Amino acid sequence: MKKIVIASVFSLLALFAITAKAQGAYPNKSIRMVLGFPAGGTSDALARDVAEALTRVLGQPVVVDNRPGAGGNVGNEIVAKAVPDGYTILFASSSIAIAAAVYSKLGYDPLKDLAPIIRVASVPNLMAVPVNLPANNVKEFVDMARLKPGSMSYASAGNGSVAHLSGAMLASMAKVDLMHVPYKGNAPATTDLMSGLVQANFNQISFLLPLVNAGKLKALAVASRERSSLLPNVPTMAEQGFADYDLEPWFGMFAPAGTPLAIVERLSSEVDRIVNSPEMKKRWEQQGGRSVGGTSASFAKFFAEESARMGKLARDVGAKID
Repeated sequence: MKKIVIASVFSLLALFAITAKAQGAYPNKSIRMVLGFPAGGTSDALARDVAEALTRVLGQPVVVDNRPGAGGNVGNEIVAKAVPDGYTILFASSSIAIAAAVYSKLGYDPLKDLAPIIRVASVPNLMAVPVNLPANNVKEFVDMARLKPGSMSYASAGNGSVAHLSGAMLASMAKVDLMHVPYKGNAPATTDLMSGLVQANFNQISFLLPLVNAGKLKALAVASRERSSLLPNVPTMAEQGFADYDLEPWFGMFAPAGTPLAIVERLSSEVDRIVNSPEMKKRWEQQGGRSVGGTSASFAKFFAEESARMGKLARDVGAKID
């Protein structure tokens, strides 16, 4: 009887060890990557590229779950309130750095409820104007605005958007009055821009480039610190006299706060290798994007600084959404 009891105890201990090992292996099931924007856009394309590559590397499906709404905040909140076990992660745009300053009723705290994993990529913005506008650079555009205060307007996809803040930053730095015209999305804003009803728009190069190449819009500047290889002859804002102008949309990954550091760092390390692989860098450059990568610590530092910078700009211009 004693031998039977001892044998049973050892069997149970062995079973517990096997179970613990199985539970501790990450990942041992599919991972849900939540995206707060609809399918078909830049963020969706980037997220699916990363998810596909991660699936191969991790040996488990990484499934993109589009949850659009409230400028990405519907998806952001889902992840902020998810179980912090590494099986629900977030693919977010730089709008998350503005959220707390713009939305008066936000159901989560971006800095407290999310753990930064990695900054994945950035996509330069273009400042575009109608082809018949008699301004061929930013200085000429500013001179027109200064000559007739309030006569120059710029479109955006909504109040508190990166495009809104981009125009507000130019107006502040140039000390001119530019009228902000918010639209319900990029499509109607671009339509009115091409017709000349508004005089400027700031949007991702991947969105505006086909219209510029088709001669339907004119690009005045790249609204980030570096020129784009897709439009090498278009100078940056800094090259045109606005040295501190830099509003480049970026995309990053987050986990719920409290996710084990080992999991966060595993994901960060794998995604860093993915986004900086020659194949992915080339793929994204052809679409106007730039691979970033780095560590979870470097992204956490960047995100805190970016939230403070963008939040201040949003408050300064009175960008608020109830």
